[in-house]
Amino acid sequence: LETAESARELRQSEARTRLLLDNSPDAFVTLDRDGIIRSWNVAAERMLGWAASEAIGKPFRALVTPPEHRDRHDARRMELVESSDPVATEHFEVELLRRDGSRFPAESTVSRVDVRGEVFLAGFIRDVTDRRRRQEERDALMREQAARAEAERVAEMVSGMQLLVDAALAHRTLNDIAADLVTRVRGVLGADAAVI
Repeated sequence: LETAESARELRQSEARTRLLLDNSPDAFVTLDRDGIIRSWNVAAERMLGWAASEAIGKPFRALVTPPEHRDRHDARRMELVESSDPVATEHFEVELLRRDGSRFPAESTVSRVDVRGEVFLAGFIRDVTDRRRRQEERDALMREQAARAEAERVAEMVSGMQLLVDAALAHRTLNDIAADLVTRVRGVLGADAAVI
């Protein structure tokens, strides 16, 4: 009776865990030590375009890792699998492939999990396309504001230089020019005093 009760509680716990993972906004994937997909939640289906029934049993690297990043993926996976740290966790910024071949930037948090001597890698994947776009827009806005401020500064200098040229052209003698220029240079530069 106790064994049946324990089995029932275990099934309920697994069902709750599956429900939580399937309702996560992030993709959740587990891989075995060889990189074969062992679980794939609903968010992974939406994000990557593969149904769980199509993804489970396939190598993760072949399904969603761009060819030029596969060696790096394998090296990172093996590093985690062979880690002596029982709770090894790594955070990666990666580029992944959707089923349709489109690429997107993602953040991945992967943990090594030992289940009765069998090592798995459990990872959450977040699509950061929108966040990157917003950051690029902020960066572009900052560059635009800096360029505008520099243009305004240059325009003020040109305007000040024009005032100096106008002052010089308004007088016929060097003494008259010098006296007027000193006053105008102080104004242009915002200086308390100027001497020629």
